[in-house]
Amino acid sequence: MIFDRVTSDSDKPVATGAGRWTTQTFFLLALLMLLPAALSGIAFSQEDPESVEPAADADVAEEPQLEAAEIKKEPPPVDPFILDPYKVRVIVSFSNDPQLTAAQKERLTAELRDLLQSTFRQMWQLEVRIAEGGDRLLAEELDRFDSESAQELPTAQDVDKLFLISLNLNSNGYDVSGREWDDASQTLGPLLQVPVYDPRHVAGEMAHVVTDAFRPLAKAETVGTDSYEFLVRAGEIPPRSEEATPFSPGDQLVPFLRYLDRDRTVRMIQPLPWTFLKVEEIDRSRMRLSLTSAF
Repeated sequence: MIFDRVTSDSDKPVATGAGRWTTQTFFLLALLMLLPAALSGIAFSQEDPESVEPAADADVAEEPQLEAAEIKKEPPPVDPFILDPYKVRVIVSFSNDPQLTAAQKERLTAELRDLLQSTFRQMWQLEVRIAEGGDRLLAEELDRFDSESAQELPTAQDVDKLFLISLNLNSNGYDVSGREWDDASQTLGPLLQVPVYDPRHVAGEMAHVVTDAFRPLAKAETVGTDSYEFLVRAGEIPPRSEEATPFSPGDQLVPFLRYLDRDRTVRMIQPLPWTFLKVEEIDRSRMRLSLTSAF
């Protein structure tokens, strides 16, 4: 199962609660109980005392020693999902304004890369670069963009997350806009826009837009009657900043199902309407959800 925050009828999800737009991917797994234990045999070395005559000056035989292997239970294998970093690509589009020189564009892109790398650390395998050719999308084009169009972008291939960021100049300063494409759910997140009045804060606001647009993933580990246990992707390599924490108690999630073929290729994604999940507890890579449904 895959879970997303509440969405509208359009491609633009509407958050309910925290300001983070979150998509989480959950694949329903069968719980395998592995209880390996090893117990060696008990070795004895003793003879019948009545059948053996003691010899003169013979050494007294040592009493038999009881030997047994310690019973050990091996820990369950670690699911690689909780250690799997995201493959993230950030494409930055700049407006055609003479005030934005090539050197400024390179500097802002490098600052954005450093800020995101410092925030997410090993959680992201990060690539940040300036848009080229058909990858260049400014705010108005991002607003009209849809999931089908995003899926066809060359830059959306071979990544888990694609962030499309644009920087426009206006009479009062700058406008930073951004959207996130998620490969697991094959959806495009909402358009986020932030005005910037101080040139020194442009790279920082671009980083904030990326962080706010990020929709983390998780998958179901166990399913009960009243609660569900989930694993958080890369949950054991969390970001440095609490602002970038993937999930928080109280997050409201909307589930949908992913149907995969034998090659793990997505055949179909099916939303589950009028069904919600709430994050009740979270501990690094594990969290517990409760279910509310009209069905």
